[in-house]
Amino acid sequence: MRTHLLPVSLSLLALGCAKTEPIPGAVSNVEPTSTTASTFELRLEGAPAFLTRADLASCTNPDEGPTAGALLRCKLTDAGSAKLAETTRNNLGKVFEFVIDGKVRMRPRFEAAITGGVLTIWLGDDTAAASEARRLANTLAR
Repeated sequence: MRTHLLPVSLSLLALGCAKTEPIPGAVSNVEPTSTTASTFELRLEGAPAFLTRADLASCTNPDEGPTAGALLRCKLTDAGSAKLAETTRNNLGKVFEFVIDGKVRMRPRFEAAITGGVLTIWLGDDTAAASEARRLANTLAR
C-alpha cells in the first residue's frame, strides 16, 4: 500500500511540524465533482475540535509549481489564527488531527507555535489528490 506521508511531512515542516504519523485510507473516495459542503476540523488527538470551518476565511488550491495541484491552502480568520497560535504554543510535541469530511487526513506533531494564520495541507502526489484539493478549495471557500 502506498502512502503520501513524505509530501505531508515536507509541507508541514515549514509550519513547525516535526513528525507526521501514517493514516491508513487517508485519501478520500469523494468524487471531485461533488458540490456538497465539506467539513474541516483541527483538534488535539482525542479532543474536540478547536478550529472548524467557521475559522476559515478562505481556501485556495494554488496551481503554481510542479506539485502545487494537490495543495489546499487555507487562510484563517483573525480569531482562528489566534486560536491556532495559542493551542499550538500550549501543546508543543502533542499529536494534532486534521479532519476533513469526517476523515483524519494528517496527524502532525507541531514543534513550534503556528502564528502565520495560514494552513497548507498537501493531500498527495497524484491526480486524484489534485482533484480532491480543487474540490475542497471550492467547497471550503466562503
